[in-house]
Amino acid sequence: MLWLRTFLILLCLSVPCPLLGWEGKIISVSNGDLMTVLHEGREERLRLYGVDTPDEPQDFGKEARELTSQRVLGKAVEVMPVTQDRHGNTVAIVSLGGIALNRELAGSGLAWVYSGDCIRPECKEWKEVETEARNRKIGLWSTANPIPPWDFRRSGGNALPTSEGKMTGKDAPVDVVVYHGNIVSRVYHAPGCSEYNCKTCIADFKGRAKAERAGYKPCPACNP
Repeated sequence: MLWLRTFLILLCLSVPCPLLGWEGKIISVSNGDLMTVLHEGREERLRLYGVDTPDEPQDFGKEARELTSQRVLGKAVEVMPVTQDRHGNTVAIVSLGGIALNRELAGSGLAWVYSGDCIRPECKEWKEVETEARNRKIGLWSTANPIPPWDFRRSGGNALPTSEGKMTGKDAPVDVVVYHGNIVSRVYHAPGCSEYNCKTCIADFKGRAKAERAGYKPCPACNP
């Protein structure tokens, strides 16, 4: 059965396909998007598909972990595997009572939705609730320019959240902020924008003026 499930997961990497779910009990929560499930007598690490929560040292990292623990720890959940990450974790949609934890974290302002890698039909709704949370300035969006966890990890955990005084985004000197430009849409994004590290956001600009001279327009969502 294990080889069959692995084959089906790999197949779904290339083309969207109906997900085959199974049930398990969440026995530990490491952070908002990483947990351990007991399934068929063995433990399996799960990472939530399509979303990334702040790491524990970051603002709202603790809140994301607490929400996940409150919702699923010690409970039987439905797991819909999508793929596996490079660490061997099962990347999945985790639901309880028909409600996806992935969506709930995004809608609570406690997770970013991956714009480039979240390609399943559910992702559209998750992106919408993330935008609603951003507009309402709840959770991590209550800070001026929240640092995405992938940037925090890339810095080795040395990036300072805006609440500790580091200037980022449009409030920072233009020679400090590096904006990412989407070479397809010709839109540029500030650090903290959910689109900042999209797959086609590979043009770097030191300052808004340079991005606009190159023909790029500011992202209407993050308003750099």
